[in-house]
Amino acid sequence: MSDVDGRAIGRCREELEQEGFHPLVNGSTSGFLKRLVVQLSPRGEFFDDRAPDAEVADPCVGRDPVIFLRSRTLGFAAAIEGILADLRTREDLPWSLLNIVGEESSVPEAGTAHPAASGSAPADSEVLLSKPANPEQIRIAQQLEEHGGVLVQGPPGTGKTHTIGNLVGHLLAQGKSVLVTSHTTKALRMVRHHIVPELRPLCVSLLESDLDSRKQLESAVRVDRREVVTSRCRVARMQAKKLESERLDLLEKLDEIRHQLTEARADEYRDIAIGGKSWVPADAARQVVQEKEAHGWIPGPVAAVAPLPLSPGELADLYRTGVSISREDEHELSGHPPELHDLPRSEDFEASISERDRLGNEDLDLRSDLWESGAAQSSPAEVETLAAALIQAVEPLSGKDKWKLSAVYAGRYGDVHRQPWDQLISFVRLVHREAANAKESFVKYGPEASENSAVKEQERIAGEILAHLEGGGKLGTFTLFTRKAWSQFLEQTKVNNTRPRLPEHFQALRQLFRLKGLREDLGARWDRQVATLGTPHASEMGEELEKTLMQYCESIEDCLDWQQKMWPSAAAAA
Repeated sequence: MSDVDGRAIGRCREELEQEGFHPLVNGSTSGFLKRLVVQLSPRGEFFDDRAPDAEVADPCVGRDPVIFLRSRTLGFAAAIEGILADLRTREDLPWSLLNIVGEESSVPEAGTAHPAASGSAPADSEVLLSKPANPEQIRIAQQLEEHGGVLVQGPPGTGKTHTIGNLVGHLLAQGKSVLVTSHTTKALRMVRHHIVPELRPLCVSLLESDLDSRKQLESAVRVDRREVVTSRCRVARMQAKKLESERLDLLEKLDEIRHQLTEARADEYRDIAIGGKSWVPADAARQVVQEKEAHGWIPGPVAAVAPLPLSPGELADLYRTGVSISREDEHELSGHPPELHDLPRSEDFEASISERDRLGNEDLDLRSDLWESGAAQSSPAEVETLAAALIQAVEPLSGKDKWKLSAVYAGRYGDVHRQPWDQLISFVRLVHREAANAKESFVKYGPEASENSAVKEQERIAGEILAHLEGGGKLGTFTLFTRKAWSQFLEQTKVNNTRPRLPEHFQALRQLFRLKGLREDLGARWDRQVATLGTPHASEMGEELEKTLMQYCESIEDCLDWQQKMWPSAAAAA
């Protein structure tokens, strides 16, 4: 068969997998079968209403449905069970048909010994293939041993060359010499390529007179036969015996697994016997479904033929707890157990018990005359709330934030000690208010200025130009010629990406420079007064630092007023 025919068969296989044709459906199925038989041979035929003749030279495909009738008096499941029972007794069915329905051989009775248990080797134990193989390739090697010859044919890509390479390794393992011939040199090279690398040096290639063939021949002839048969022979024999023993062990394990698989498949059809009663698997499945609600409390999975996790006495105690344990106890036991690291150590628990015993022997009414009579007992929640309030009240005194402790100190002594903090708060709020007032102007005109300009000087120049325009003046050539500072100002500023010219433009620029100057002064003061006490510097708060500093103002005021507001309430609560 040519490569073109192989590709055509491959396309038919893909079409069959994708379309999902059914052999009993006409129409599209018939069209597919017609295309298939034509791909097999130009003289192929398709019969839609009968089976092909028994002996024909050309490929034929036909449809001849057969209806099997069987009594269903016991239900559909029993009918299927009867069909499977018939298949188990048939000895003339091919293994492929039995494999379709999940049967590899007749179902053995439970407890019968399998071949591995009786000491017999597996059927394929004498097949020594050098590469991975499928069951068909193993069967080819077995038939070759039995009949002395075997014919293997198939389309390209089905593994014929791989099979030859495997058979070469199998025959060499028996000490035989192998001759491989072909009409083409390419086929022989492919066979050599499919032989495992360990055996390629033993291959003497007699191909065409090209350079590659000559190199392969010289490489095979240069193999040092003396080294093989002398110094390394003993080591090779010992290694071969070791590998042979390991291989036999693996074959026994494989046979055991195959037997377990056969038993597992057979268990799908054997009766299930429990407590002297037996059920057909289908009936057992129905009973399990019906009684799921009643017996679904059993924790799973339950291993087959495994001992009970509890003894009969423990089971009796377990069922007795249904009466002895109250609903409250059951609710408490259903909670999650504590983590092991949360439980006290044995020595800590003993120390707590000892302390409790010691307090029990103490006179706890000592000087009870000093106690407040009639004082109401606080609940644990109230005590926890009070403790949280006290912790929050004394937090500025903890020393974690030095600036808070400094503000508390300034508020405690007041007057000139408090004045710098009050002025800082006023300055922050002033800058925050100026930024809010200029926001609309900045959004509307978008004033810009070069970074290397002095903001205070630029603010003054913007005010002069604004006053000049509001007084009726204009920014003509003569005016700018006589005022160089104004000309430079116009070159270094923009409004809406253009040169400023209206009074509103210079008003926005003056607000921009004023706000920049205020922010510079505020940042410098913050760094000198507060940043040295552990807070971030002004350069770390972004361009609009007043927004960040506003969050400090309320905390600063609380610290300044701590002595007057927080201390009396904390002392009273204590």
